[in-house]
Amino acid sequence: MMKKTIFSLCVWTMCIQCASASISPFEIPVNESQIKSLHQRLETTIWPTILKDVSDNDWSSGVPSSVLQGLVKYLKEDYNFSMQVNALNQFPHFMASMGDLNIHFMHQKSSHAHAMPLMLVHGENMIYTNHAQHICKYIFG
Repeated sequence: MMKKTIFSLCVWTMCIQCASASISPFEIPVNESQIKSLHQRLETTIWPTILKDVSDNDWSSGVPSSVLQGLVKYLKEDYNFSMQVNALNQFPHFMASMGDLNIHFMHQKSSHAHAMPLMLVHGENMIYTNHAQHICKYIFG
């Protein structure tokens, strides 16, 4: 019984904090100078000497150099950062400020009148594109 009370108290505290949060629209910026800087750094990558006895399938000492080189090539030549940001900005984004904490979130209503609210959250190492397909399915069925 004690755990339930503590949980309820935590939820209640969060609700009070959320009620006093300042919420404003937010758009993910396309920062061309940062993209250009990244491309320059990718272009000037210094690759380690590849050991003769290490295969592309050997991950025991980390990511194989060939895998990283393929990723860097993809990021330099094929990945369109601006297009990805613009695609993400098709969803309504907001920023909630609670004290010193800023929380970025998307809010998309379902086209279904009695839809169950769905909250998808992510950590720092995850991005909203991981959720985009779920959001579209939720909205359009």
